[in-house]
Amino acid sequence: MAYVKTTWQDGNTYGASSFNNIENGIADCDSRLTRIENGEIATIGYDRKETDLLNAFMLNLRTVPYSAEDVEGTQLEICVMGDSVLYGYVNTEDESGIEEDCIVDDGLSYSVRFSKMPKRNATRIHDGLQSALNAVYGSNKVTIKKRLYSGYCAKWASKEYFATKSDLIIINYGINDAIASWVDEEDNYRGDINAYIRYMRVIIERELDNGTAVVLMTPVRETMMLDHAGSTDKDPDDTNNRTTIDAYEQALKQLANEYNIPVIDGHLLTRNMDNKQGIDFCHFDGVNNLAIGYRMAAYFIGQSPMFPVEVQSGDYLGVNPQLDNMNIAGLAQFSRSALSPNICIAMAGANLAYPVTDPDWQTKGIQVTIQGTGSITWSFYAPVDGMVIVPSLYTASEGQGVMMQLDFGGQQPKWANYWNAMGATATPNREYLEPSEVTITNDMMETLGEGKTYGLHMLKYTNQPVLKVTTKGWHTVSIMMPAVSPAMLSDDGFMTFSVPEQTVGDGTFDVFGLNFLSLQDYKRMVTNRG
Repeated sequence: MAYVKTTWQDGNTYGASSFNNIENGIADCDSRLTRIENGEIATIGYDRKETDLLNAFMLNLRTVPYSAEDVEGTQLEICVMGDSVLYGYVNTEDESGIEEDCIVDDGLSYSVRFSKMPKRNATRIHDGLQSALNAVYGSNKVTIKKRLYSGYCAKWASKEYFATKSDLIIINYGINDAIASWVDEEDNYRGDINAYIRYMRVIIERELDNGTAVVLMTPVRETMMLDHAGSTDKDPDDTNNRTTIDAYEQALKQLANEYNIPVIDGHLLTRNMDNKQGIDFCHFDGVNNLAIGYRMAAYFIGQSPMFPVEVQSGDYLGVNPQLDNMNIAGLAQFSRSALSPNICIAMAGANLAYPVTDPDWQTKGIQVTIQGTGSITWSFYAPVDGMVIVPSLYTASEGQGVMMQLDFGGQQPKWANYWNAMGATATPNREYLEPSEVTITNDMMETLGEGKTYGLHMLKYTNQPVLKVTTKGWHTVSIMMPAVSPAMLSDDGFMTFSVPEQTVGDGTFDVFGLNFLSLQDYKRMVTNRG
């Protein structure tokens, strides 16, 4: 249809392109309505509901401190719903496992369904998630509700659970839906992606209807080259199973796009974790369950799980709270100094308040000063394996040091290629684990006036401590006094800050930010040190 320019009652003139846009919008709406009627996409409005609920969750998480006087208004509940991966499955013959039955809302237990009692690890993925979030946002801020059932699938979950009514739910199904023979029952459900997506819609919409923001987690990757018995090479069916799970992963991501739901990539969470870091092809021991949970927390530390801050080689994350995706906790505060290399934007005091009363504020920079229990934590996304992180620091204190910690000190996965990290002349050490924390003491720093500094300029010296990140994906980096590690756990596996006072020094450190390098650029700088 051809259009001519015309002036409407609003006084504006509209031409052909305007009317074409309207016509295309109507056509798109008609198409969407048809797809909804056919059950192909989500009902109109659920994507907006998800956006509202997720934004409300993140706003509360980041800005509302926990209060014992107002638990309901300040504490947040995260529900984790999934199969044996999140349940923390341990082989029933393993004496170290904890017997704990899985029971759904309608009462059907694992011990009845499978005629045996399941076992789980003492430390599970959600333990790491909860500990990390409470370390950043304050003790007791986040609690965990568990909807975990070994061997489970989306079909059963859609029928046997009620709405959780949590503040946020993380849902992880797909492995059993794709390949487990026991989910077939009478309807040949195994491998039916359309049925899987249909049941996932039921779960998602039930949660959104009851005020719960939704996050989806894709299946983790298999870690073994042997069959599940560990004795022979994998048979062709296992290869086909992997391909099937890949298809489920892609279908889940497409579903998430329709509802505007964030996706936690199970592949990246477990990338390069080998069989020695797990107990079988897709389940992990306590140490690595904790590490996976710590890495999962990175999705919720910062702006939003929908918008990661991606860093490239040469990038720098400072300490501007509006720009650099960071959080401070404990005895840490924003401050100004003429020695800070960072820009300062109209900051009158530690609380960033207006009006600006200092006439020469423009000559000063912004920094975070930490002491005692103070810490600063950044969340970022590494697009490649092997990122190297060098902090930018200053201190005028004697005999002090700071600890830089990756992913709350959780154990790192292996290097995909050992020689890339260690050099081709090295003998491959398949047991090697890259440290997830380094300590920088005063004697490792360079003198500046009456104080000491640390940054990229230190790479001209040999053996300077840096953090090397073995795998791409979401991560956090924290800087704190060595005695105040956020990864300190109590006997029950949860975070504690009960640090003996005498182990915490009286000194202060000024933290300016983080420098990021690729492994190649780092090696080039170290090789060319002069």
